[in-house]
Amino acid sequence: MSGLIQTLRRLWLALAAVAAVQDASAADWYQVEVLAFRYTVEENAAWSPAPALPDFAQALRLAPVPEDSAATSGPTAWQTLPAHELRLAGARQALARTGRVDLLFHTGWRQRAGEGRPVYLSSPAEATGTGGMPKPFVEGAVNLAPAGPGFRLASRFVAHTVEASILLGESRALVEGDLHYLDHPLVGVILQVTAYMPPGAGPSSSDSVLPLNPLPQPAAGAPPR
Repeated sequence: MSGLIQTLRRLWLALAAVAAVQDASAADWYQVEVLAFRYTVEENAAWSPAPALPDFAQALRLAPVPEDSAATSGPTAWQTLPAHELRLAGARQALARTGRVDLLFHTGWRQRAGEGRPVYLSSPAEATGTGGMPKPFVEGAVNLAPAGPGFRLASRFVAHTVEASILLGESRALVEGDLHYLDHPLVGVILQVTAYMPPGAGPSSSDSVLPLNPLPQPAAGAPPR
């Protein structure tokens, strides 16, 4: 996997270089984006099952993308962003080009400064191979709670394999512009939080386009992809 690790390292450095020059001043809104992928290498290790699985029942489910996102006036908290507003599209494409990962999910939302709630995230349900109910390969919750000048990130995910359900996650301090990378031999998760300013309200960190992400815009009259 050395080639994939080098690709991830180059991707990380490119994203971090842009994040470093973004405006770190306080904002009223923040945009959170999470990109999760599964390594396609064959599992060749015996994973220890989690002694107890977390309960995600109380985690917030994001509202779906509105049918006419272009008509939405101002940001809406805890609503799934349309694909053309996701800033890590280039990172997703770079990972896909390696041929060594499968995308699990790529989503984002906005939340007000001073607010923090655990948000439930999951990949589509898959057959378990044991005759049981289909399960997402990965499910979990991400909570960005205000803490001092930044956030306290708490992430907990469960990877459901044929052999066992494996727990992964961590808690750490995070500031605006930071890129968080949660790595596991089965799963990788990239998270970024950036200041968001509604159009017309002044400069926004979205003006600093990631070199790997041209921020494709939907064609006039066409729904976002």
